[in-house]
Amino acid sequence: MRECRRLILGLCCFIAAVTGGRAQADGAPELHGFASQGLVHTTDNQVHGNSTAGSLDFRELGLGGSWRPRANWLLAAQVLSRQDGEAANGEPVLDYALVDFMPLPQLPCHPGLSLGRIRNPFGLYNDSRDVAFSRPGISLPQTVYLDKVRDLFLSMDGVQLHTDHRLGDHGLQVQLNLGKEHFDDDTARIMLGNAFAGSADSDGITWVGRLLYDWHHQLQLGLSAGRGFFTYDAPRLGLSQAEGDARLWLLSAQYHAEQWTLTAEYVQQEVEAAGVMPFFSVDTLSPEGWYVQGDYRFTPRWEAFLRYEDGRADRHFRDRLGDSPVFYTRGWVTGLRWDPHPQWMLRLEYGLYDGGFILSNLDNQDPAAVVQRWNIFSALLAFRF
Repeated sequence: MRECRRLILGLCCFIAAVTGGRAQADGAPELHGFASQGLVHTTDNQVHGNSTAGSLDFRELGLGGSWRPRANWLLAAQVLSRQDGEAANGEPVLDYALVDFMPLPQLPCHPGLSLGRIRNPFGLYNDSRDVAFSRPGISLPQTVYLDKVRDLFLSMDGVQLHTDHRLGDHGLQVQLNLGKEHFDDDTARIMLGNAFAGSADSDGITWVGRLLYDWHHQLQLGLSAGRGFFTYDAPRLGLSQAEGDARLWLLSAQYHAEQWTLTAEYVQQEVEAAGVMPFFSVDTLSPEGWYVQGDYRFTPRWEAFLRYEDGRADRHFRDRLGDSPVFYTRGWVTGLRWDPHPQWMLRLEYGLYDGGFILSNLDNQDPAAVVQRWNIFSALLAFRF
């Protein structure tokens, strides 16, 4: 851990030394950063810490830099610190660090190759999910972008192949990541339950890809897919090198008008864990989720949104898992955003939920104590440079 901290500190110093400030011209080094602090209160259940008493355990800090030594070369890195209840303690981590090369920049399709730690191209928001200004709310729609298992397909160490082609009003972006994902013990514990506390690691090559079509910079249609493997050890239960297989695909659609935006996404997953699932009544789980959100911009500084979201631990959870509220979530969320300055943002939101599928069992240790119907109030202040 000490070596990791030294590496992160060294990277921060390198970013600051190389960039020396925000870029003022093309090709010059650029420094960027962001910070956000949230306040969460729930009537029941726990979100981002002890939220029934009011929680401030939701903050994000990021510092990064990028540099183009030549037109077809890019170096970029970012360090991230997250505080999120029991799920994240604020320890700085290397979010991404990559070298990108476009061997044939003269081609209209701009083929390229990235090497290093790379964010996975998943849906409309995974690439920048930790930057508050880029999210469609204080948190991403949890029935699709589950924060409790965010590390499952967040990023990987490996390679990305990418291309971006425009023809008139039409654009097509293709990205494919291949490498080793970051699958930790907490992620496995959340997926399999508190009783299966043990150690986990990714196994083999993970792939994540995305096709994103754009028309006239107004309509976006996307298809994302991925597959990853992991191993799991829980000696207390007699489990050794139990194998897991996680697959998912996601459909995305978004339309921008002058004053409003409409967004919808649907995700479907398949999770198999040979040697683990025999402890359950099923051998596979098929989680799914979707949401629809409408945003309206009153002025360039003020906007509001309304979202409905629905998710479940398995498509047929009542027949296969039971009626417990921990196996499903559906709810309405509405919110207001104010940007008093391009570098500052304030959000206020209120949500009405039925079910606790989106809740982390790190913050909610006893599934039997999860309350079916609960409400949440959230506020967030964010800054960027």
